[in-house]
Amino acid sequence: MHTLLILCLAGTLFGQSSKPSASPRSGEQEKSAHNEQAVRQNNPPKSAETPIHAAAPSEAQTESKAGKRNNQPESPWRKYLCQAFGPAYLSNWVLAVFAVVAAGVALKSLNAIKGQARIARAGLTSMRVAASAARGSANAAKQAVEATIESNILTRASIKEAERANAANEAQMEQSNLLTAQATELTRQALHLTECADVVVVGIESNVPGGRATPIHLFHTIEFTLVFKNCGRSRANQIVAKFWMGVPDAEETEQPQPPTTVLGAGDTLRLRFRPVSECVNNRTLVQIADGAVPLRFEGQLTYVDIFGLPHSTECSGSLDPETCHFMLDRNEAG
Repeated sequence: MHTLLILCLAGTLFGQSSKPSASPRSGEQEKSAHNEQAVRQNNPPKSAETPIHAAAPSEAQTESKAGKRNNQPESPWRKYLCQAFGPAYLSNWVLAVFAVVAAGVALKSLNAIKGQARIARAGLTSMRVAASAARGSANAAKQAVEATIESNILTRASIKEAERANAANEAQMEQSNLLTAQATELTRQALHLTECADVVVVGIESNVPGGRATPIHLFHTIEFTLVFKNCGRSRANQIVAKFWMGVPDAEETEQPQPPTTVLGAGDTLRLRFRPVSECVNNRTLVQIADGAVPLRFEGQLTYVDIFGLPHSTECSGSLDPETCHFMLDRNEAG
């Protein structure tokens, strides 16, 4: 291909140099000159007689040889070659040389372009492979993302289901705890009701026999004792008594404290009041004996059961002058 390109460039240059405009003579002059040259070749002129010189034989031979060469017809190829390499075609040969150099440079550039094209083709192939791999990776990533989304959806549904189950379990646990607390409270209350101490007043005793036969002067020495009993199944602790005996609107007279602060189950406690003469004066005592003024007592007994809960027993009563006994009108335990 390179040789064919060089031949085409050379033929183009020679074709341009053989145009009529390149010759300085006109067409008719060239034709006449060609005819004269043909006549001279066919009929060579006779050489004129030359005077005989006393020349050496070698010179004569040389002249004869030169004449023979001049008389021989010139070869057409030689003529063409002489014309081709003559001064008239020198510029064309310079252009041809520059054309060959340019062709060589162009061929080198073409080879470089071919190399770059091969490199680009290899790069394109690698890019296609990379693009295919990237496409595969993208598809795999897409499938992974879809699988992750589906897994997240399933996980979210499972979490919601677990939350609903936990809420139901918590509601059941709360209800169960509430029922347990209620049952515990009922059990505690039942235990308190059945096992706690229960101290109540069971009677009031006097130190003298009662009746109308009791003289009035004996009222000065009468003493009353308030009897308590623990009717519960456990003991009562920290017993404190606060009672009052006298007539209404009179100054309160503090009564003594019980002899013990603990009362076992089924035991009794006796709280003795002060004598009546220490609670009222003689005039009031006569009125009490006549039934004109009532003699009363009021108060409460507080204690703590074995469960640590406080309790109190409130009681009150009035004296019957005829029987000389107190009649209870309140006996409340709480």
